Amino acid sequence: METWLRPIVRYESKPENPRNRFSKIVRKVTGISSEVKIYEKAFTPKALDDLYSLRSPSCSLVILKVDESGRKIGNPFVIGKYEDFRNRAFDDLYGWASIPRHPDQTKIGNEETNNKNKQYG
Repeated sequence: METWLRPIVRYESKPENPRNRFSKIVRKVTGISSEVKIYEKAFTPKALDDLYSLRSPSCSLVILKVDESGRKIGNPFVIGKYEDFRNRAFDDLYGWASIPRHPDQTKIGNEETNNKNKQYG
């Protein structure tokens, strides 16, 4: 989704005139201490549809776990089907993508196997 990095600014307070102990205190920026990732839009199916309609042909649907400060945890995983990416719970997708399993051992894999086998039943 749409994100940007907001800097966390470090300030320093100093007297305007260091020789006068009653002088006004001035607050100045001394640098950037860190950054926080800000998410502009909530992840909703409607917001995803809007963004997906603007995609380039080489667009990939990727899921990634992040901590509270926006740093990634683990590896990113590509989800092949748009419908799964849009409609499935994140934990289902991440579990399916991150743990090597036989396809029929997951909820998504069971549904895919059942759909494939409908033609035989």
